[in-house]
Amino acid sequence: MVAARVLRRHLALARANSHRNACCAPQSCSSSYVACSGLRLALVRAHDSSVFGAGTAPCADRRGGGPIAGAGAAAQRSPANPAGLPLLAATAALYLWHAPPLYAWALADTGVYWFMQLSLLASATVFWRAVLAPRTAPALALLAVVASAGLMGMLGALLTLAPEPLYVAHRIAPLAFGLSALEDQRLGGLIMWVPALLPYAAMAAVTVRRWSAAPPGARA
Repeated sequence: MVAARVLRRHLALARANSHRNACCAPQSCSSSYVACSGLRLALVRAHDSSVFGAGTAPCADRRGGGPIAGAGAAAQRSPANPAGLPLLAATAALYLWHAPPLYAWALADTGVYWFMQLSLLASATVFWRAVLAPRTAPALALLAVVASAGLMGMLGALLTLAPEPLYVAHRIAPLAFGLSALEDQRLGGLIMWVPALLPYAAMAAVTVRRWSAAPPGARA
């Protein structure tokens, strides 16, 4: 009985191999390599099922489809940072409007001034909404907060350490408070460099707490 069953399996495998060779000959496969490859895969799986049993899948299938499928699953588990693009937009708005020509333009025109304020507010709102969004992994949110804090501090350091005043519009007004234009600029840069980073530190602490409370699978 067992010998007859084994003989039938070998005969079926021989017929399948002959059918595969007939289909996948060079003249028939020249126009559809993918179709022939799919047939070969189907025949191999049919052979595996006949040898190991209908309920047993090949090793590659049991592992999740082989290395290609594993790489695709890893890519799905590692999405891009949802706060990355908002971070770039907010930083670009901050640096551009602190450029002396654009800053002077904003102070000289009321419409441009309010556009500057709205663009800064809008870009910052979009950034923080992305950081606090549930779809943003805590690790990525913390990375975005640290990067934004570093860029803000860098701008403050540039204003503090500049050897001369950068903004013509503020050359006279500080004199009423007993400050030179350079001292006024350094004071503003120092405020941006140190005290303005305190909200970032608070948000980083909140993000770390959220990270520690998240399930292990949701932390990356």
